[in-house]
Amino acid sequence: MRLSFILVCFLRIASSAALGQTIDSIQISLSRKSTDTLIFGQTFAIDGSYKIPEENLMRYPKLADVVLVQPAALVGPEKILRITSQPNFVQQSPAYEFRRYPYVNIEPPKDTTPKTPQNVYYDGNSILDGIYISESIPFKYDDTLQLMSRNPSGWKSAWDGYYVKYNSDPSVTDSVINTLKNDFENYRKTVAQPVINELLQPFYLSPHEVTNAQYREFVHWVRDSIVFDLLFRELSDYDAIELLDCTKKQRALFDYSDPDSLAIYLTRYGFNYDYFKQKKINIYNYYDNEEYFSIVSQLYYPKVERFYQRREFNVSKFVYQSTACSPTPVYPDTLCWLRDSPYPEYGPFTDLYFWHPVYDNYPVVGLTEAQMKAYCDWLQRKKNKELKDAPYTIRVELPQLFHYEMAAKLCAPTILRNKIDAQADAPFIIERAPEDAIRFITRCSPISPKEIMALKERFPRLIDWHTINQTYPIWYLTGGVSEYCSESTTPQDQMTVLGGNRTIGLVDKQENQLNTIFYQQTVPADKGSSTIGFRPVIYLDWK
Repeated sequence: MRLSFILVCFLRIASSAALGQTIDSIQISLSRKSTDTLIFGQTFAIDGSYKIPEENLMRYPKLADVVLVQPAALVGPEKILRITSQPNFVQQSPAYEFRRYPYVNIEPPKDTTPKTPQNVYYDGNSILDGIYISESIPFKYDDTLQLMSRNPSGWKSAWDGYYVKYNSDPSVTDSVINTLKNDFENYRKTVAQPVINELLQPFYLSPHEVTNAQYREFVHWVRDSIVFDLLFRELSDYDAIELLDCTKKQRALFDYSDPDSLAIYLTRYGFNYDYFKQKKINIYNYYDNEEYFSIVSQLYYPKVERFYQRREFNVSKFVYQSTACSPTPVYPDTLCWLRDSPYPEYGPFTDLYFWHPVYDNYPVVGLTEAQMKAYCDWLQRKKNKELKDAPYTIRVELPQLFHYEMAAKLCAPTILRNKIDAQADAPFIIERAPEDAIRFITRCSPISPKEIMALKERFPRLIDWHTINQTYPIWYLTGGVSEYCSESTTPQDQMTVLGGNRTIGLVDKQENQLNTIFYQQTVPADKGSSTIGFRPVIYLDWK
């Protein structure tokens, strides 16, 4: 009885320890295809696995409106995380080969570059920590070994005329091998490992594209900041300091003798953008406050340019200025609907899509690359101001290809995670007629059961498309609008976009719909489109 009790206690302790154990290392593959077809399918990682930094095992906070993507948790059933969006990086790894040549008194042929083997696991070949030993030529005691080095274009001679007599002097051979091992280890630590650290750093991704309501908040902030700057410069000193975000006690200590003091206080405290809301003053209404209105009216179109004499903002003056980016007009191009689809059905979208509340939860469109970057910079500043007491700061960026690959793997079943290929061939494309495409303009959030029933009755094809796009927990990765992707290889005046949109539907013939996320197009970076949106990526930088 006592023995059984001890055994039960032992099993309970063992099981609790196993359950509490966390994953601290994973295998990583940066190959375009499976590991069977490349010499270095799994590379850069010590002993074939990557040690996750301790900070990556910390408990990341739950942030509103974003989804945490932990790359360490995205391994497939083989305990490998395959990242196909970094194929070129593998080709740049320094690898070496000892290739045998029959010993003769004449020089070997100049063109001695061997073909890359299709499989390195057959008998006779081996990999020694980044050094590839080719044993495919029948062994001969009088062979010599020529040192070959791998580069992006294949294999080539590392040192012309450098040979090592096979088995003639083991100390020489061992010395060469140790030198190569040291070179490879240094490359792995200084070049490869930082890239892996970046790839495996947890990040947050928006569950949907940036909406009209979210981007409109940014536009209104730019408008208000310009208005506050105008008022601060043109009001009297006493009235101007009321706009600062400081207390009455702090204002009482202000020194007005220095002409530059107001600029110093503005830098120190910034504006209180809720000031007029708290005072219940509408500065855009002439009858509410004539003094304020006479100043802010500089932002309106002049009378000669007004439509039916209506007071409307000259949105070309809404320019975002920051040290992180050049001055950028932030208002989206609302005419992109007619430029992309010159049909009368799209006229209402030109007039209503960006500002009408019914389209609040629809993805914002008509933006240039500079406007997307300006939004990310503003969002970063806004979030860090809200979280000034947090033990971390927020960094907001535009997503790269590997971010989308990680997001797709998060939405995929575990068995499919290593089958998702960010470098897949172009999928089968369905081009929709303009009249048909208008029905595929949808909001960012998933549709409700009630809407599903209504769509089934009216548009049977549309409900199938909705079902395909219901990727969880990150929605509409495969469709809705094509999404901006930051790629270093894209020309400066172009931008890369991924996925389908209302005008094109993407269907993978092999029925791996998640691979269609990576269908790439290149478009001008300085022109907005009604088929392109974006979603930001958020990193935490611990203080």
